Amino acid sequence: MSLLGSLLAPLRRALFDTNDEPQPIDTLTAGQHVWCLAARDGTIYAGLSDGRIAVWRCSSEGTVLVGELRGHHGTVYALHASGPNFLVSSGADAVVRLWACTAHQASMLPTPTATSEACGHGPILALAGMGPCETIYSGGADGNVRRWTVSSDGGTLCITHTVDAQTKTVF
Repeated sequence: MSLLGSLLAPLRRALFDTNDEPQPIDTLTAGQHVWCLAARDGTIYAGLSDGRIAVWRCSSEGTVLVGELRGHHGTVYALHASGPNFLVSSGADAVVRLWACTAHQASMLPTPTATSEACGHGPILALAGMGPCETIYSGGADGNVRRWTVSSDGGTLCITHTVDAQTKTVF
């Protein structure tokens, strides 16, 4: 054992050799591989391998599966809670979807608001947003980052800029 290792051993034992191992508070069962998660205001969203997004509501009484969102063909690889009222999803189908969340009605599921056309991205693996759903960024298997805006009719997501990330895949 090195000198540093012997000096740190008592600290390591004090921090890690306890009977108080972390335990999960709750386990939410989705029934599929979970690829991504997003959370907002007591709601958990999970992107699944079969194209669904599972939705759970959390409260002091526990966590309950309240439903699922359908709209993707293939794995949902990325979710982003955009602003206070929107969820953005993307996946293997190379489509970005925008879902409107009703903040004050806990029993309601988000509804589809806007959908992109499948772009040359290949699978879309990463999402980020700025502002209350004004600008959405996606990164995918083609090595590009794309900037999206919601069209004036509110039903279509439009690419406004593409940046070549100079890589093969953007995660």
